[in-house]
Amino acid sequence: MGIVMGIDIGKSWLEIAMEDRMHSIENNRLAIERFLEDCQRQYSLNQVLMVCEATGGYERLFVAMSKGRDISVQVAHPNKIRAFAKSKGLLAKTDKIDALLIRDYAQTMRPQITPSARSEASERVAGVLKRRQQLIEDRSREQGRIDTEVEVAIKRSMQAHIQWIDQEIQTIESLLEPESQETSLKKKPHPLIGYSRRREINRLELDCFFTRAWTGHAQTISFVSRCGPI
Repeated sequence: MGIVMGIDIGKSWLEIAMEDRMHSIENNRLAIERFLEDCQRQYSLNQVLMVCEATGGYERLFVAMSKGRDISVQVAHPNKIRAFAKSKGLLAKTDKIDALLIRDYAQTMRPQITPSARSEASERVAGVLKRRQQLIEDRSREQGRIDTEVEVAIKRSMQAHIQWIDQEIQTIESLLEPESQETSLKKKPHPLIGYSRRREINRLELDCFFTRAWTGHAQTISFVSRCGPI
């Protein structure tokens, strides 16, 4: 791999240690798109490796957009970066220092490339489904509270909250249709848990759930186990 870049991922900003300079961009779609276009003009992208730390989700947009341009990306475990820093006797910590450290780690250790498990469209579908499941769980908890509440005014408040959650679930469901069309996958009818009606769920959506299930999400495993055959 010819060109290695270290990226320190923050909630709002990305610090990028390139071969000859430091570069800062906002952590949003427009800024990342411009940066990747500049890289595409300057380098042969099959010779570029970008390395960042796992940050609990802030890295997802950058990683998905980079992979969408067939750029090699490695998401390193923070413990490996910290161990590498200790071996070098580096104790100072700033965003720019971290970006340089990540680049040095990649140049020295030559880590394996993170597999392209999902496209950017798949990530969006997974995010929508995750939010939908959160709302379903919130509704279930609120319905459980109504059963034991005796104060009429509080019950009315809970019922209003459940109605709002139902509306939000419908809004979230409406987002799945355009996302599913982008994937150009065949759809098959499938029953969804927590609903009296049926809608279509495609293989990509189920794949997102299975992926999360295998990473240890017990609730997701429960959801998948109660789905019908595809």
